[in-house]
Amino acid sequence: MRLLALVSSMLLCSCATATPPPGAHAWNPTGYEGFVESIDALVGPTVVDCGFFDLLERKPASKVRRKAHACVEQAITAGQTFKYGTLRLPIDSFATEVIARTADGKLWMIAYDIMIDGEAPQQWNQICQKVVVDPRTMIINAQGCVEESTGRLVAK
Repeated sequence: MRLLALVSSMLLCSCATATPPPGAHAWNPTGYEGFVESIDALVGPTVVDCGFFDLLERKPASKVRRKAHACVEQAITAGQTFKYGTLRLPIDSFATEVIARTADGKLWMIAYDIMIDGEAPQQWNQICQKVVVDPRTMIINAQGCVEESTGRLVAK
């Protein structure tokens, strides 16, 4: 039991940082100009950065995927503010997806989608009951979501 507590606390401490894990990309430029700043304003200054991953490139190594997944899981379990994001190409558009927990405990899913030709940008901002990251694909799955707003986030 002590070993489990020790390992859990080590994992928790290992991701409780403002520095994204190795293998993550910089959050800028992501989405559109001001997108990253709006995420940071939403989450606030004390945040666990579980990284931003460009899934258009080759798939990150399994060790990187496991670390990102563990970071999100630990932040959720510990009730910490955090952010995690991906850029991917689901079908015919670029999708930037971010999950985050704010200081008030809300779990957010922010999805920004723009066609490959740069047309028809859309953004959905939802508050969800549960968010998870697939440890194999790094794709976000959000459940029990209610739309809070569409379009750019408004700084509060």
